[in-house]
Amino acid sequence: MGGEGMDTWAEEAVRELQVELKRLDLDAETKRAALERAQADYDTVMAEQATVREMLTWASKRLPVQDVVEVTPTLRVQAYASRQLSVAGPPAQTDLAIQALRQLGGSATTVQVREQLEQAGYQYNQTQIRSALKYLARKNNPEVEATGPGAWRLRSGTEDVPLTSAHTPAMYGIGGSP
Repeated sequence: MGGEGMDTWAEEAVRELQVELKRLDLDAETKRAALERAQADYDTVMAEQATVREMLTWASKRLPVQDVVEVTPTLRVQAYASRQLSVAGPPAQTDLAIQALRQLGGSATTVQVREQLEQAGYQYNQTQIRSALKYLARKNNPEVEATGPGAWRLRSGTEDVPLTSAHTPAMYGIGGSP
């Protein structure tokens, strides 16, 4: 009788494992199909992005650009008609931090800089902003100086850095670079 109970238990265990395997097979197939759809969507977006970049490059070479393009109520982009527009991507965090400091009157806390960039559509956490500002304060000929814990100030002579909103194509002035 002990052997018969063991056979029943083993058969039940095998059935449960077979059911679980079928469930996992179905789940894997569903995930594979979703992955293929996502890959197709990604390929479509990348093709559209390449087309828009080509169109922007063509337009920037042939069409005049207004001197100033309004982006948000507080941030403006300087784009010069004699310069090409860059399609290189968003500006560096350091450039964004400098522009935010400038918009805030030249000095601000890390939190204020992050909030200013958030208003322009950029999503950075406080650590990323602090790191960018620390980098700017440590490099040769620093553009920013720390005035206290979490407090920063632009050094005099820091040149204007063009800034785009995260919701518009990247547009830079001088030489098409950030």
